[in-house]
Amino acid sequence: MSYKRFTPRMKLSDILHTNYFLLPIVHRFDIRYGIGDLSVAEICRERSIDQDFFIEILNIYHDEHYFPEAELLKADVRLIVGYLRKTHAYYVDYLLPSIDSLIHTLVESGHAHNSTLGPVASLFDEFSREFRRHIDGEEQQ
Repeated sequence: MSYKRFTPRMKLSDILHTNYFLLPIVHRFDIRYGIGDLSVAEICRERSIDQDFFIEILNIYHDEHYFPEAELLKADVRLIVGYLRKTHAYYVDYLLPSIDSLIHTLVESGHAHNSTLGPVASLFDEFSREFRRHIDGEEQQ
């Protein structure tokens, strides 16, 4: 399924209403609250954000079949690296700890009498360590 592309003329609030899963993506550009009825173009201009890069990233996450390779190859590499670093921080500082907490809360709750929960927790811990090593390697490169 292909989706209608977002454009800089659209209100960011309408885009987020269409797909609230884009909220963490928007936060990676340091856009938090108080967007009101401003368009993407207005917000990007106010906050000195490259609107073309921002809108492409929103469209990529909105439509899994959309990948504008040619446009991304034209983007300033500093934009891409900065975005990737913020994405890494989101995973390492927020997402992994949240998942870890949920798994360990479930294991410790005793409500689930399932012998696979301990191994699941161990597997996640191993995955988390490996993922962090991978991210650290990317950050160094």
